[in-house]
Amino acid sequence: MDGETLSTFPETIYPYHDGYNELTNGWIRVIDEERIVGPLDDPVGQCGFASVNGDIVLSSEWDAAYDFTANMLARVEVDGQYGFVDTTGAYVIEPQWEYADDFVDAGGQWVAAVYKYSESEVIWKGFINEANELIGEISY
Repeated sequence: MDGETLSTFPETIYPYHDGYNELTNGWIRVIDEERIVGPLDDPVGQCGFASVNGDIVLSSEWDAAYDFTANMLARVEVDGQYGFVDTTGAYVIEPQWEYADDFVDAGGQWVAAVYKYSESEVIWKGFINEANELIGEISY
């Protein structure tokens, strides 16, 4: 399930985290009423993004949502796997990585580091482009 772009605001939305929320590339991370009162170890409700234009993209599927980078992709976590969504909430890269960093501009190509773990130790690190193509890797 991808995020849903809403045409009207929910009754109440809140900053994603107190003290750690800023407008990034025209979007801010938000949560709904259920998420703010729900248990921290088992997120309920929705999290997502609100734009300066009034667009809101929320999903109950995302366990966590991160800021949009300048290529307008945001990292999301679903059941311990990381992927990337666009500003409509659609997956550009389905959640499939054990961990991922945000995309960065690497000299004209957008690249994100992705990881595989074994017993909390990084055993493999790769670099993907916006098409989820592996463009480099490091084995540990």
